[in-house]
Amino acid sequence: MSDITVDIDHVVLDGLEDEPRDARRLGSLIESALQQLIEERGLPAGLESRGRAVIAAPTVSLPPNVSDAHLAQATAAALYATLNRGT
Repeated sequence: MSDITVDIDHVVLDGLEDEPRDARRLGSLIESALQQLIEERGLPAGLESRGRAVIAAPTVSLPPNVSDAHLAQATAAALYATLNRGT
C-alpha cells in the first residue's frame, strides 16, 4: 500500500451544545483517527478512484459532554463509513 495522508480542510459539526471547542485541535484529532482507520482497514472504496473527496457524513449520536477524542473517533468512523459506501 502506498503512503496515504489525511488532510481535512474544513469540518462542520452541528448540534454541539457544550462550550466551543478548539477547531484546529479537533480537526487534527479527526485526521489522526481517520488516518488510523485507513491504516487498519485499507483505503475506502470512495477514495480509490480519486484523491480528494467532499462528503457529508451521517448524524452521529453522542452523549452530552463527550470528549474531543471520542468526538473525533466517532466522526472519523462516520466519515470512513460514508467513504466506504462510495458517496
